[in-house]
Amino acid sequence: MKPSPSFLRTTWTALALLLLLSSSAMALRSTAEQRLVQRVQQRALRVGDRGELVRELQRLLTEAGYAPGPVDGIFGPLTERGVRTAQSALGLTVDGLAGRSTVAALRPGGVASAHGLTIFQAAAAAAPPPVEAVSKAERPAPARGLRLASGEVNELGTPLRSIPALGQSLGAPDPQPAATLAAQPVERVALTFNGLPPTQAELDTLLRRLAELEMRATFFVTGSQAEEAPNALRAIHAQGHEIGSLGQTAVDMRRLTEPTARAQLRRATQAVEAATEQAPRFFRPPGGLFDRRLSSLVAAEGLQMTLWSNLSARPAQGESPEVFASRLGAGLFPGAVLMLPLDQADAAAAVGPLLDQLAGHGYRSVSLAQLLEAREIDKTGE
Repeated sequence: MKPSPSFLRTTWTALALLLLLSSSAMALRSTAEQRLVQRVQQRALRVGDRGELVRELQRLLTEAGYAPGPVDGIFGPLTERGVRTAQSALGLTVDGLAGRSTVAALRPGGVASAHGLTIFQAAAAAAPPPVEAVSKAERPAPARGLRLASGEVNELGTPLRSIPALGQSLGAPDPQPAATLAAQPVERVALTFNGLPPTQAELDTLLRRLAELEMRATFFVTGSQAEEAPNALRAIHAQGHEIGSLGQTAVDMRRLTEPTARAQLRRATQAVEAATEQAPRFFRPPGGLFDRRLSSLVAAEGLQMTLWSNLSARPAQGESPEVFASRLGAGLFPGAVLMLPLDQADAAAAVGPLLDQLAGHGYRSVSLAQLLEAREIDKTGE
């Protein structure tokens, strides 16, 4: 039976509509992909980043068969694992950072040679990038944000606004304002510690070394640690260092009920404030584990979530403190946020060599607040 003219018209109209929608979707996808390519020319995406660009990265990983977990716009452990798997398979530096070479290789037709060179790299300047750091080829230019954990993507990974902890005052006046730091011919990084050294003597040695090098650091502690060692926190605070929160206890707060998670945040804030007369400004989720709900709770509690830049936060089996410090230092870049767990003896022993390395390469550690303020000065020129 021959189709009626009205049926044919309806069919062709439907097909035309489908083609139009498909074309629009492809155009939007192409735009998102181009924005991702432009973004990673400035700074690699990494754990903690969020937003549409991360979602586009996750789409590329999924289409290439490197399973980044849900395409949700959150650069978490699953996405990092997908990036590392892709880098290994494509012959790239395996660092978990989605930089220009990684993104270029993931795009259709991205790999240009059997040596892992991408079209993006081949089209770059004739001189190859220096090979000094772990991920130098993908090392970001000085960034404008901090690697945080929620909202729009900024340096270490999230929005400056949506992560409140980066916005409260620190109490005692900063002995070295960011305006002064911005004028100095050194590169700024933020050295951050999780936990406290095992003994007061070790803490005194660390504080003395920081003072000798005129460096500032941010110490993240649990509320329990603040309650057990208030004198240690007072000593840290008295020397101009920041104190951040890890929650009342170092637990995965994604698994807690909302009231329990909120209580964790509030109790830790109260404990730090009781010890130092200054509420913490920053919150770091234990293990770097967070989700949208926790990000919202942190913001609601007036804290700003922040993660870190270095991928190697713990030494390898049998690795010396000097070698571990060297590995940490290899990933340095202006604006980096380094994390070292002081409550782990093997990692804590690397602090001294790392400080020497920072000073020797012209880097100065500043507090997280100083780093953000200096970035704003760089951005506005004021």
